[in-house]
Amino acid sequence: MQVFNINEHVTSDIYFNDLYYYKYDEDHASDFMKKQKEVVLVNTQDIGINERYKYKELLTRLLKYNPKCIGVDVTFNKNKADELKDFHDNKKIVFVQGAANDIQYPNVGNAEFPKVHEHNQRTIRFYSNSPKSFAYKLAHIAYPTKNLKIGSENEFLIHFNAINNGISHIRKDYEDKLNYSKNFHYMNSQELVEDSLEIFKEGIENKIVIIGYLGDQDHFGAKYDIEDKFRIPADTKHLINKEPVMNGAVIHAVAISNMLNPSEQFTVIPDFWIRLFQLLICCVFLVLLLFYQFGKLLNRFLLFALSIPLLFLVLFLMDHLIFVKLGGTLFALLIIEEMFEILEPFEHKYFPKLMQHEKK
Repeated sequence: MQVFNINEHVTSDIYFNDLYYYKYDEDHASDFMKKQKEVVLVNTQDIGINERYKYKELLTRLLKYNPKCIGVDVTFNKNKADELKDFHDNKKIVFVQGAANDIQYPNVGNAEFPKVHEHNQRTIRFYSNSPKSFAYKLAHIAYPTKNLKIGSENEFLIHFNAINNGISHIRKDYEDKLNYSKNFHYMNSQELVEDSLEIFKEGIENKIVIIGYLGDQDHFGAKYDIEDKFRIPADTKHLINKEPVMNGAVIHAVAISNMLNPSEQFTVIPDFWIRLFQLLICCVFLVLLLFYQFGKLLNRFLLFALSIPLLFLVLFLMDHLIFVKLGGTLFALLIIEEMFEILEPFEHKYFPKLMQHEKK
């Protein structure tokens, strides 16, 4: 049964469900990705560690553009002066909750990603369902009458409406006539501060704004900058051994999109039924191997016949927003098949004798 205790195995982070996002490349987008995004991002890569005063200039400019609310996904250590004290009582601004050595602001949200089964997430698939989370607080300020809670669990499965790094510049990328309809728009902080003509106002007004680190996007799209980056299931370049590709600020934006679009949320089948289904499939496979002499070639065909339709069924269900985790089942079938091949000589030698002994 240890085959089914996925959290204790190297396969715990392998979800074949991730193939769902592979059909959404640079030229295709799902209906959810095409929906107008309520969140825009501001990149703080151009603000140095000794330039805390620039955050004051940035927030002052953003408030002039009348966004629904502003999330500050940046922490500020107590060892320097608090340049943002003027914004402490502003109900439209939510700061990320910092550590003990950071300045504690009145209105904060928890930006930590939840543990799943008491383990840290290697790939970020779940987001906190708490009203104290960073995304929930921003969504609640923007839409105070909307029901934002997703299900009854402590965390919810994220349905990504952006793939890979998930961002494109609000003006530059469109000037290059690239198709980025599925991405979140971002702009650099210095661009906003120097925006005397208010070019960016239209893109910010009545939007949820998240300020956070996105790296130097002009340098290979910040591919080699892994600060505040995480592995995600919507990484269409890697199914196994995923790399950190999406910044935390973008994941918070995706979580907000999930909260504001209940019709796009996954219905997750509980683990109990998944484990039961895994056991049933593996038992059927084991019985066929033990009691029917198919031969190695037919055994492999049988493995193919059980696994490939299962994979297509899971992906079909995801298209209809029903999520059945598929990871350990396929590996269990492979392990059973390989173990049977190793033990097959012993089975031929001893199993007939055992059956004759029982008949007597």
